[in-house]
Amino acid sequence: DDSEEFRLLVKQYISLEWADAEITEWDPVSQGEIDDNYDLARYDVLLLDYVLGSADGLDWLKRLKRREDCPPVIFLTGAGNESVAVRALKSGAYDYLRKHDLSKMRLVETLKTALAEAKAQRISSQLVRTAAISELQTSGEVARLRRAEQAVGQVLRGHPAQRGDRGGGEKAPAHPALLGAHDDVAHVEVAR
Repeated sequence: DDSEEFRLLVKQYISLEWADAEITEWDPVSQGEIDDNYDLARYDVLLLDYVLGSADGLDWLKRLKRREDCPPVIFLTGAGNESVAVRALKSGAYDYLRKHDLSKMRLVETLKTALAEAKAQRISSQLVRTAAISELQTSGEVARLRRAEQAVGQVLRGHPAQRGDRGGGEKAPAHPALLGAHDDVAHVEVAR
């Protein structure tokens, strides 16, 4: 936000609800735009104003939301109308709050919802990654098991008892317990 007074008010609202919250203020007039290398992942949520000095918050929002490390963005405005709200939401804002209607309760409620949704999304992403890794590991284990079974099968097919050779030219029937096939996978069983 380009208003120091408004940044102070928001900081108070947040600090009253979360005393240990770490809040970073960004003054777009004195600090300019956020650099593309600035680490956004360290933040749980961003509050972004529509009017940023001579800059446009919607432009900032679009640029920030293209980044993978961008947390949920709550878009604030004192000068906007419903078309700004719609454009902000279409550009990736989590929610839109009008400064004129802003209360501690409304801000805190919106922040809690955004934080909970972001946490659920992180957990969901972790579960998807874990499932994918598990699937890769399982398919890798199955592939290794199939290769081992094929190797054992090749060894057993070369064994005299499996070939039916008893020595002296006499043929023995192949032992069915030594090698079998099921579902296109060779299974090796040990006869007892």
